Amino acid sequence: MATPIQVVFQGGGAKLCLMLVVCEVLKKYEADNRIKVEKAAGSSAGAIAAVMLASKKSPETYKIAIKAIGARYLPMMKVRWWRGAWRVFNGRAYFPDLNLERLFDELFCQNDGPKRLNDLRFEVELYFTDLFSLNARYAPSDEAIPKALARSCRFPFAFVGFASKDTEVDGGLALNLAVDRLKQDESTNGRVIGISFSAAFGNSAKSNLLSFTQQLFSAAIQSEVSRSEAILGRQNVFLIDTNIGTFDFVDALGDGLGVHYDLVLLRFQTWLEGWLGSFGPIGLDPSGHTSKLLRPVLSNTQLASPIAREIDDRLKSEPCTHALGAFTYETAMLDGHGEFLGKYRTRIETVFRVIRRTNVFAV
Repeated sequence: MATPIQVVFQGGGAKLCLMLVVCEVLKKYEADNRIKVEKAAGSSAGAIAAVMLASKKSPETYKIAIKAIGARYLPMMKVRWWRGAWRVFNGRAYFPDLNLERLFDELFCQNDGPKRLNDLRFEVELYFTDLFSLNARYAPSDEAIPKALARSCRFPFAFVGFASKDTEVDGGLALNLAVDRLKQDESTNGRVIGISFSAAFGNSAKSNLLSFTQQLFSAAIQSEVSRSEAILGRQNVFLIDTNIGTFDFVDALGDGLGVHYDLVLLRFQTWLEGWLGSFGPIGLDPSGHTSKLLRPVLSNTQLASPIAREIDDRLKSEPCTHALGAFTYETAMLDGHGEFLGKYRTRIETVFRVIRRTNVFAV
C-alpha cells in the first residue's frame, strides 16, 4: 500500500541540481507503489524542483535539458563586477540579459510539456515574496508555469532592480521552506517531508557591500528555515550537505550533476527507506489482506517492545482528531442578595471530529 506524502523543497539557487536527485528517487518509489505524492511546495529553486516532481517528464530528461540550456545561459551570467554593481546602483538587474520566463518555458513547456500549474500531476504551491503586502504568497493554480517560476526565482538585485515596477520577488526571502499550509493538510494529504540543506556558518570576513548584503540575506533566510524545520520535526527533514553555493552554476552543471548527484542519490534513498520504516504503512497480514492490523502476540501481559514503540511513535505523530470549534461560557457568581462575589463559573465546550480510532493498551 502506497504511503501518501507531501513534499516541500527549500530554495537554493544552483543547488537545484541536488534537489533533482530527490525527485528521481521519489518518482522511482512512486512507480514501485511505495509512496504517493499528494502535494508539493517550494520557493525559488525549490519551486522548480516541485514542478519537476509534479511533471510527467522523467528526471533524466530534465537532467539532460538543464545541461543543454545551462550551457547557453551561463554566458549571460558572466558580468564584470564593476559593470554589474553600476547597474544595481542605478536600479537595474545585475544580470539584465537573463530572461527567467523564457528559460522556464524552454525547460518545462516545450515538446507538449505542461503549460500551467493545473496541468501537473498534483497540486503545487509556488511561493513568491510580495513587496507590496509584505507577505509570502503562492501562485494561483491556473497561472502559466514560466511566469509562476520567474516570480518565485526573481532574486533582488540579481534579476530585478529597485527601479523596476515588479513588487513580486524571490519567494525564499519570506518563506524559504513553506511548510505551514502543507502541515495543516496532513490529515488528508499525508505526512510532510522537507528537503533542506545543512546550515553553515557565515564568513566573518565581509570585504565589501555585496558580501555583507549576501550575509544579511542568508541570516534572515536561515532563521526562517530553522523555524520551518522545527515545525516539521527533524526526523521529517532530509538535509543535503553540499559546498555548492547559491550562484555556483558552473559547479552545479559539473560535479553537481556528476559525482555529487550520485552521492546524494544514495544518501536520500537510505534516508527514505528509514523514514518509511518508521512512518510508512503496516505490511500485509499472512492472508494478504490490508483491511486489518495484525494482533500482537502477548506474553506475560507484556506487549512486544518493538510493537509498543511503533504504536507510541504513531500516536505521537499522527493526529487522531480534528478540532471544529471551542466555546467558552462564563457566568458571574452572586450571593443571596444579588451581590457579585468576585468569582466566575467557567464552562468550556470543544467540538471535534474523530479522524481515526485510537486504541489504548494497559499492560
